[in-house]
Amino acid sequence: MSKLQATQEPSESELHFIVKLYSQGELLKALSITEELKSNFPRSATLHNLCGAIHAALFHYALAIENYQRAIELEPDFADLYFNMASAQIDCGELDAAIKSYRRAIAIDPRYVEAYSDLGLALQEKAQWQEAIDCFTHALALDPNYADAHSNMASALQAIGNLDSAIAHCDKALAINPRFAPAHYNLGSVMHQKGELAAALSELYRRVRDAIDATLAPAQARKAARILHARTRRFKRLRSRAFKELPWLSIPNALPDAHFSLATAIPRQRKPR
Repeated sequence: MSKLQATQEPSESELHFIVKLYSQGELLKALSITEELKSNFPRSATLHNLCGAIHAALFHYALAIENYQRAIELEPDFADLYFNMASAQIDCGELDAAIKSYRRAIAIDPRYVEAYSDLGLALQEKAQWQEAIDCFTHALALDPNYADAHSNMASALQAIGNLDSAIAHCDKALAINPRFAPAHYNLGSVMHQKGELAAALSELYRRVRDAIDATLAPAQARKAARILHARTRRFKRLRSRAFKELPWLSIPNALPDAHFSLATAIPRQRKPR
C-alpha cells in the first residue's frame, strides 16, 4: 500500500467510534465527527458511506444519496454502497432508481441475498409480481433460512392468489424466527383473505404484541388501541386482553398497520342480523 493510499482512510479506532455512536442513537454527534473527518480524508469511501447511513437515519434522504453516490465514485465495485443507496432511494420515493441500484449490487455480488430480497420488495411496489417472486426464489436458493425472503415471498404469492403457498412460506419464516412480526402479519392477512378470520385475528394480535418498530406516535397508538377495544361482544376476551396491554400499546414502538388491520378484521366477525 502506498503512503497516499494509507492516508485515504481514518484509523480503525475513529471509524469504530463513529459506528458506536450510530448504534447508540447519538446521530448528530456521529454526523459531526464524520463530517470533520471527511474534510481530512475527502477520498474515504468508508466515511461517505457512514455519512450516508447517518443522514438516512436522520431522514435526510437527499443528503444520504449524495454521500452514497460520492462513495460509489470512489469505490465503484463495492456492492454494499449500491444496496445502501437503494434503501435511501426507496425511502424518498425514487423506486425506479432504487431498482437500478439493487440490480447493480447484484451484478457486482451475485450472492447478495439481501439485495435479491429487497429488489423483490421494490418490484412488488410496481406490481411486477412474477419478477418479485423470481427475486425471492433467488434469495432463498442462496439462503433457505432467510426469514425475510420467506415472508416477502408470501406477500407476493398472496397478491397473485396462491394462498396455500403463501401460508407455507409464512410457516417457514416463523419456524426460523417464531417472533418475526412481518410473517405473523402476512399470515394473518392470508388467513383473513381465505375467510379464516379467527386464525387471522390471532396472528394479527401477535403482530401487535411482538412488533418492535418506532413508527407510531403515542397519541396515535392510544387511538388505535381505543378502536381495537371498541368492538363486538364475541371478542370481549380479546379486547380485555388487549386492554390489559394498553400501556404497551401506548408507547411509540407500536406498529400502525398491525393495529388497524386487527381493528378492521374485528367488525367482520359480527353475526348477520
